[in-house]
Amino acid sequence: MSRLTIVLLVLLLCLSGLSPAGAQGGLDDAQKAAVIQRIDRALQAIGDFSSFSVTHTRMSRSDFSLTSPDEELFISGNAAYAATLNVINDIIPNLHGVVLADVSAINSSDEAGTYDFVISGELREVNGQQYVNATRLAVDNTGLDDMPAGWVAVDDPAAWPVLAELQLETLFSDAAFDLDVMDEPDFWQFADITVEGGIMSDGTQVDVIRMRMEGTELVAAFEQFPDGTQMVAAFEQFPDAINDTEDNSLDAMLLQNLSQTSSMELLITLDNATDFPRQFHLVMNLQWINLDWSVLNASVEPGTGSISWVMDYDVYSEFSNINANLNPIDAPEDASFAPPPVVVPPEGVPPVDAPLDETPLDEMPSDEMSGDDEMSGDDEMSGDDEMSGDDEMSGDDEMSGDDEMSGDDEMSG
Repeated sequence: MSRLTIVLLVLLLCLSGLSPAGAQGGLDDAQKAAVIQRIDRALQAIGDFSSFSVTHTRMSRSDFSLTSPDEELFISGNAAYAATLNVINDIIPNLHGVVLADVSAINSSDEAGTYDFVISGELREVNGQQYVNATRLAVDNTGLDDMPAGWVAVDDPAAWPVLAELQLETLFSDAAFDLDVMDEPDFWQFADITVEGGIMSDGTQVDVIRMRMEGTELVAAFEQFPDGTQMVAAFEQFPDAINDTEDNSLDAMLLQNLSQTSSMELLITLDNATDFPRQFHLVMNLQWINLDWSVLNASVEPGTGSISWVMDYDVYSEFSNINANLNPIDAPEDASFAPPPVVVPPEGVPPVDAPLDETPLDEMPSDEMSGDDEMSGDDEMSGDDEMSGDDEMSGDDEMSGDDEMSGDDEMSG
């Protein structure tokens, strides 16, 4: 277990304590609907905060295996993520934070799918411009692109795949880490819902709303609302080797065959005086145990192979300094505005942004290549030409402790 994972576990344990003040359970459908609407309003209110600080942690694990007489495949992935942000939602937003991601994966059939590294960074948004200063510590840099050195201006996070694990697009566009869990509020009507009063360590009176589904209820919720949780998006990464579908039918087949031991729990703490969210905690365990391969791949004979897949997901956010007077951060003085690096294609292959030849077909020279001369699949470019990444950035520019979010609003454990 990595140091970051241990730190996140300790943080979750420390922040999860509340002084209880009675519980309300056994809610009927109308009462459930009222509670769900209250949560939905509270999460939407985050967008109206003039400022806030948020501490966010996320841990995920995925173990997938395929066993058959002709093939054995094992894919395992682990990720731990932590971010602390100060956000000012003024006419011109101002954001400052630090983020850390620890990711590793093992793929028994793809060497490129095996990696282990930690990436950390400081980020700022000043006057509409986004900046990042990141560094990476990798067990093996083979196949990893070079990290940018020092502060860089980032206009489009998607143009910087080397920084993907920092989740910049989410940080800059949705710093509150809204997980879209209320996009389908009725999804949670299948849950067992309780409301418990409590007192935070700073004396704030709160309601702790707990919504839990497992077994039959969870399967029914997914069947009726397949987009009820953003975690369905994870199914898009299901290994192609076991799937011959080209649409969303794989999602449906997986959800219909979800193990009865799967569970999902959402805990939200709301300030009684303002109904502002103070804490958000989602825990999910999805399992498929010894599922017949033919269920997901129609081209496979029943009994040919079996699939097992376990996904664990734990995400926690705590808000403080809501609508407080936070000091804005300045832009870094030494930031580079150079464009993101472009991977140069092999000789003879035009870059993706090369202008198209718009010459009409009837004006093209007669010696142009005919359709009979198309390149065969054997001539496709191999993946051996990826850029290596040996140059790591030093961590001298990390955010100082004076800028970190204070922990005055943490709960006692």
